[in-house]
Amino acid sequence: MKKFAITRKFGIEIEVGYEISKFKIKDFVKENSIKKANFDLYRPSCNNDFWHIKDDATCGINGRKGYFGVEIASYVAKTYDDLLEISNIADKLSSFGCKVNDNCGLHIHADCSDLTKD
Repeated sequence: MKKFAITRKFGIEIEVGYEISKFKIKDFVKENSIKKANFDLYRPSCNNDFWHIKDDATCGINGRKGYFGVEIASYVAKTYDDLLEISNIADKLSSFGCKVNDNCGLHIHADCSDLTKD
């Protein structure tokens, strides 16, 4: 893989179903990442320097009508090595037992504070 420069901060949110609890996912991420991991009820993640593992009512198998899924929000990433770290965790989640369903998604947040309307 060719290394490239990253000039923009970013974060990634990975949504999974309810098969594995947020407590077990937090321990898994903590064991497999160089960054710390915390769990919480759902709340926005802003400028974290840790993995934020939280409930997500929208990604359970029945959406908001059933079991909650889990959102795994990365720390604010800034480098190519951060991208590799996040990719490594994402890659290992399925072998840990995390599953996706039709209500799960992947979100990428990118810092666009330097952009203008033009």
